[in-house]
Amino acid sequence: MLVEYDSIMANAQANVDLALDLIHETLITDVSQLSSPYTEPSEGSIAALIDGDTSSFWHSNYSDGSVEGGTHYLQVDLINPVDVNIYAMFTRRPCQNDHVTQMAIMGTNDPEAAKAACEELLVWDTPYGNNTESFTSQAFDAKGYRYLRFYANTTTNNRGFWHISEFQLGYDLNNPKAQANNMGEVFTKLQTVIEKYKDLEHD
Repeated sequence: MLVEYDSIMANAQANVDLALDLIHETLITDVSQLSSPYTEPSEGSIAALIDGDTSSFWHSNYSDGSVEGGTHYLQVDLINPVDVNIYAMFTRRPCQNDHVTQMAIMGTNDPEAAKAACEELLVWDTPYGNNTESFTSQAFDAKGYRYLRFYANTTTNNRGFWHISEFQLGYDLNNPKAQANNMGEVFTKLQTVIEKYKDLEHD
């Protein structure tokens, strides 16, 4: 019964998304926006993160050995402040080890700031299922920060270094021509039911 209900609610969410017909915008448009002082020198490339090729990848530094979790980070320069909630997306690299399982997203206006001087914006759990899966974070407020950092708190091997094949930040804009605009109270009630369902325990 619960599995059937889950399926019904998943279909309802899919229909809501279809009715909203949101316009998806991306924030990383050039590799110059990406940086990390922990890039592995022997393989991979930070440019691979936005090349649309899941066989290429970026890897944080493993040549110098293991480090404490939450040390290596990927940094994004938003260039201009963002006044809407945004979300992060990444795709795993198809290999066996050192997949990120939790990220801390932090903001700063100083690209050289110490971690302690950055503000934590979101802790993002990305439990490992398989090595080709993709994740999208919940929407979060970037609070006007120019630079966002993505720290790997934990990985599957907990050696501190990590890797991903694709990465992007984005946000959604309402589509003035969306079907949802003509559905009135029915659509509002459907959204309310779905949000209440998300808050339930599903064990």
